[in-house]
Amino acid sequence: MDINHYISSGVLESYVYGLLPEDEVAEVEAIALQYPEVKEIVEDLQFQKEEFVKCYAVTPPPEIKARLMLIIRNESTPEGELILPQELRLNNPVPQSPASTPVVKMTPTAAKKKERRWKFIAAAAIIVFAISVGVNFFFATDTNDYKARYEKLIAAQKQITDDKELESNQTASLQESEEDKKLIKDPNVIWVKASGYNTHPDGAVTIGWNTVSHEVYLINWRLPIPPEGKQYHLRTITGGKPADAGILTITPASNGKIQHLKPSTAPQTLVVTLEPTGSTGAPGQAEIYQVAELNP
Repeated sequence: MDINHYISSGVLESYVYGLLPEDEVAEVEAIALQYPEVKEIVEDLQFQKEEFVKCYAVTPPPEIKARLMLIIRNESTPEGELILPQELRLNNPVPQSPASTPVVKMTPTAAKKKERRWKFIAAAAIIVFAISVGVNFFFATDTNDYKARYEKLIAAQKQITDDKELESNQTASLQESEEDKKLIKDPNVIWVKASGYNTHPDGAVTIGWNTVSHEVYLINWRLPIPPEGKQYHLRTITGGKPADAGILTITPASNGKIQHLKPSTAPQTLVVTLEPTGSTGAPGQAEIYQVAELNP
């Protein structure tokens, strides 16, 4: 197992923030037991999370709890009447329960007083609950934001992995002749991986330009075979003016081979287009597939 790749994959951060399904949680915990470096990173991430929570924690005022407890302890005493806010107080004293009587018969006045007290306690409890909800909403929003950034990170990592895999496949499939080997290593040749246009994938072709001889080269990796009645062209653009650089040969046997096309004095942009068979002039009905910018 490549432990460095596992650590950099982002799965440990997802574990700490509770974004993993149960099976992956168990896997992380098992790996943490097996690899001390993973366990250390998990503990460090948990510590950072706790410190973050502490920084933004909102503590209810301490006097709320103290006053609630005082009211509860003195709810049946005259002192408890004085603790209540003025609007919740009753003028009548609180009846005392006889010591010999185990069951207290509550008068309507006493019941009303007790009901008011509990309304006050409930109102205070609602205030504390509202503060708690606000804090939880803050952290829920932060967690959702982290999850969105994590998903973007995973997508970016997948793109990097796909690009590396394509590059590896390109290197393995490149069918080099002796002359081609010289071209690949020639310092006078600028090689550029083309970008996909619209929905077409990046890196379908690699284009080269010789700064001395002005020759233009192209290596096809994954351009699809053109439909009947169509052919691929390479167009160069200099100063906003397009020029034909030649027709591409796209067959399974040509993939990975360097194609030699028409020279171009100082191309700025190179464009691979799909056009009707037989067209050689201006690309009137061209569909753009790939675009490469040269910076000599």
